[in-house]
Amino acid sequence: MTPPAGISALILAAGHSSRMGGEPKALLPLGGSTLLGMAFAALREGGAEDIRVVTGAHAQAISAQAQNLHAALVHNPAFEQGMFSSVQAGLCALWTGGTPRPRAVLLLPVDGALVKPQSIAALIAAWNSLSEGERDWAVFVPSFESRLGHPVLFGAAHIPAILHAKEEGGLRAYFAGLLKGQEAKDFMRGMAEKRLAVLCSADRQPQEGQRLHSCLLDAPFYRVPAATAARSRPVHFLPLPDAGLICDIDRPEDLAKAQALLASTRNRVRPLLSEAADWLRNARLSERKIRHSIQVARGALRLGLALRKAGLPADLQLHACGGLLHDIARMHREHARVAHAWIEAFGWRECALAAGAHTVLPDSLLEILGIPLRDLPLNSKGELLTEISVPEGYTAPRPELLHACLSVFLADKHFSGEALVSLSQRFAAVREHFFGNGKAKEAISRREAVAKAVRDAAAAMAGRPVEALLGERCGHELESALDRFSDRVFL
Repeated sequence: MTPPAGISALILAAGHSSRMGGEPKALLPLGGSTLLGMAFAALREGGAEDIRVVTGAHAQAISAQAQNLHAALVHNPAFEQGMFSSVQAGLCALWTGGTPRPRAVLLLPVDGALVKPQSIAALIAAWNSLSEGERDWAVFVPSFESRLGHPVLFGAAHIPAILHAKEEGGLRAYFAGLLKGQEAKDFMRGMAEKRLAVLCSADRQPQEGQRLHSCLLDAPFYRVPAATAARSRPVHFLPLPDAGLICDIDRPEDLAKAQALLASTRNRVRPLLSEAADWLRNARLSERKIRHSIQVARGALRLGLALRKAGLPADLQLHACGGLLHDIARMHREHARVAHAWIEAFGWRECALAAGAHTVLPDSLLEILGIPLRDLPLNSKGELLTEISVPEGYTAPRPELLHACLSVFLADKHFSGEALVSLSQRFAAVREHFFGNGKAKEAISRREAVAKAVRDAAAAMAGRPVEALLGERCGHELESALDRFSDRVFL
């Protein structure tokens, strides 16, 4: 589904940047670009069409780069009055500028430059999923780890009221006024408590807009309840797996942290552990499935660490994140394929394969592992049951990806819920569940043969039995992080 026309965006860059020593914050270097350049790229790739930069202090210097980006400019002569005056100046330009008026507006402070374009796309797709009348009044506020973030998206029906609103409390007070009672208090508290948490890289690779939006439209992390009273309850809080949503770069030490993290996460192929954990926490899954996913993440991590100790390369965070997200689409019949599509749509290509291949490893990966396909039982078409195809470019995947796929696959097979079981026990239970179904029996036999062959290959690589490795705590910091996440979810 292609996003509708008429999505405008305002990048707020009018402040003095006094906590940065007076240097224009918008022009600070980050990720091979600047804060302004990264913010513009995220909005453009996420689906915003008309992007305008609101300037105030340092207007001349910021305007020069905005023009290089082909972004329209709005100057706020009253920028000394604070950010809300910049919001009003930008909205006034959109509303009275002679061009077609926007149908919705995204507001992004320039120091929110680490937001992922996929988060922008998710906000737009969520807004687009509403009925025509609901869109006009809808407000979407993204969040990460229960903290409200940026950008905020709202329908154009709010623009006249915001333009006439008083300065006191600014935009926060206006949106809080749309809520009632405790909801308003929570909203104001969340906005006040925003602070720098774990930064993430904005994946700025070009996206296929139509495909991206169609994938995100079905994802569980922002689905809007069908029964929405557009005028009485227009504010939707949208949890998204993006640590960049709550990023504030106010001081030099904040910028240093952002630069260090960007350097270490360039061309990211998997989420931060905190992003995968937050997605799992907000998914529509039962407690049992969430507990199972955490245990699979622990198991995949333990296997990865054992492979590393044996001298083999292992991206431990990829192991843990693949385990956390492997059942993220469990409500779907083809849950492995759907999980693969969701995770890949959010920019995490290798994590998508590690999570999506947990049911049956693709044939090409089995061959790389040295498992002869001729020794495995085939289906009636003379082939193994393969649900996830290896994407183009991964016909010879880097060893870290191969080992993550192997570890998530085996951890999923060896944990029934949270209990560690042998493969014989696991598949005996599956056969009992499908008793009398001849076609299912054939598929189960093939899957058991594959699982045992992969288990034996992993044991040979690690130098120890897989069940023993899965049952031992590894003491790694990522395992401690998984424990803390489990405690928060089930407190």
